[in-house]
Amino acid sequence: MKIKNKFLLKIMLFSYFIFFACISVLEAESKTDGVKEKCLSGDCQNGQGVFIDASGTEFRGTFVNGKLEGLAEIKFKNPETFSGVLHKDLARRGTIEWIDRDTQKTLYGTWIPGGICEKNVCTS
Repeated sequence: MKIKNKFLLKIMLFSYFIFFACISVLEAESKTDGVKEKCLSGDCQNGQGVFIDASGTEFRGTFVNGKLEGLAEIKFKNPETFSGVLHKDLARRGTIEWIDRDTQKTLYGTWIPGGICEKNVCTS
């Protein structure tokens, strides 16, 4: 089918552009699983609560001025889990559990300021 009218051709090209732009936006939104930051339960400003961020990371514990502080549990989407104490300076002290991407084995360690200890070997 030949398109003789240049105006019609421009409209068709513009329509294709809009269509593929919409597909790209929908695809980008699905990659974040449509997760929006929100407080799932409790008081995520000043009290006990469960908060999920846009990346899907879940924060559970005591919130002070909207920030997790003190005894806390963080479940990352990658999947790592941190359980321990968060300080005002966001330094983590406590245990961490994660899955090795190469072996798929669950590993356990301890967060220390500036690093992680695993089987009595600490790295920063």
